[in-house]
Amino acid sequence: MAKSNAVLDDLKALSGDWEETEAAEGFFTLPEGSFDARISDCEIGYSKAGNLQITYELTLLNGEYKNKKVKKFASLDNADRLGYTKADLKRLGLEIPADIQDLPELLDTEVIGIELVIDVKETTKGDVTYSNIYFDKVLASSEEADPPEEKTTAKRRTSQKEEETEPEKPKTLKGQTVSYKDGRKKVIGECVKDLKTSTTVEIMVNGEIWDVERGDVTVEEPAGDPEEAPRRRKRK
Repeated sequence: MAKSNAVLDDLKALSGDWEETEAAEGFFTLPEGSFDARISDCEIGYSKAGNLQITYELTLLNGEYKNKKVKKFASLDNADRLGYTKADLKRLGLEIPADIQDLPELLDTEVIGIELVIDVKETTKGDVTYSNIYFDKVLASSEEADPPEEKTTAKRRTSQKEEETEPEKPKTLKGQTVSYKDGRKKVIGECVKDLKTSTTVEIMVNGEIWDVERGDVTVEEPAGDPEEAPRRRKRK
């Protein structure tokens, strides 16, 4: 068949793209049956006829069709089709939004990644056979992906209880009657210096100043004359 010069010119302009482009694997038609799949993409858009619809991209998980992709379309152009869409969301274990305007966010945040069983059934109209894809049920592995909320809550409550029982130390020990253990001996004195930039505090015991690690100090109520600390720890 002879081609016009205009057609040949257009084909010539595509020569570079033709040489560099690989054959697309694209999407294919599944035979009738049940298959395990993951929803790898999902969006709301328009069909070629201009009707609003949801497009689900499904990636097959196992068998001879592993990693192959198929598409499922869910029309949103009338009340009957909306009912089918709600049924799909229920089969995916999702809560149906009260406002349809919240549907895009639900699809973006909750649907992608769900693993489920799909059923493929063929219908014939005239000389044309169509493959229809139906959601059957969510796979157990997908249902168990998120930990139960009750266990998380219980763990959080336990941690809060432990925090409540932990004793609180004053922001500064200066002016407090404190004690610390020097070997087996308990020494009591008054804290006269406590700087945030230092790990030690200064304690006055019997008129002498001693450096003590802040973590070794315990706040005490005044209890008589303090005992004298060993002179080997006296600061010069």
